[in-house]
Amino acid sequence: ATREDCGAPVLIGCSKNAADGPFTVAVPDGAISLQIGMEVPIDENRFTIVEWWYREGDVTTGPEERTELAVGGASIEGIEIRLPRPPYGTSAVE
Repeated sequence: ATREDCGAPVLIGCSKNAADGPFTVAVPDGAISLQIGMEVPIDENRFTIVEWWYREGDVTTGPEERTELAVGGASIEGIEIRLPRPPYGTSAVE
């Protein structure tokens, strides 16, 4: 989860999950955005990190298109994030 600070996203919480599992991120109250990063193999010895932003009902690679969520002392539930299938602009690895 990130929050804007001087026009740039700042990490305020994170969660490492299995691809098909639920996630929980503890964050302070205020407006936040969800940024998703994944290590994607390029070949046997190298990988790159691909990032998306949560956009209501979707994901986007453009941070300007992200959905901000208002957090105010209660849990937010029901956010489902589905990432696009590979390749993610990199070489696919079999």
